[in-house]
Amino acid sequence: MNDKQLQLVTFEQAKRLKALGFDWETYNFYDKLQDNLLCLNPLICFIDNHNKDKKKYSAPTVALALKWFRDVKNIDSGVERISHKDKRGWYLISKGFENYTDIFEDYESVESELLNELVRYELEKLERDKHITDRDLEDKEHSYFDSESY
Repeated sequence: MNDKQLQLVTFEQAKRLKALGFDWETYNFYDKLQDNLLCLNPLICFIDNHNKDKKKYSAPTVALALKWFRDVKNIDSGVERISHKDKRGWYLISKGFENYTDIFEDYESVESELLNELVRYELEKLERDKHITDRDLEDKEHSYFDSESY
């Protein structure tokens, strides 16, 4: 990643964001038909909600995915810098993660970990509320998440 570019979500994060209903437009996407190839070419990639296509996964920046959690899922979260004599680095903050104590050396790592935690939290909540299973996440033809019911 170039220092002047924002970090894109991983393929696994993109897949789970799609399952959670991420529907914002992005330029980049992962293509399931091409071994999960990440489309980065501005001549080929175009802004769209690529999650509408069953064979694609929108690939937002981690920052945009975190904004989606704040704006759509109403989950306040963020990262803060810590600097004490024996502890230096970044840590994540969010309601529900008060006991999370890992400290990261760089901002991008903690931001990606925060996204992982938010995705995990929301998937567990859906699993409890709707009895969603891993098979539902993988079943693209008849997935619960393709519906507009939530």
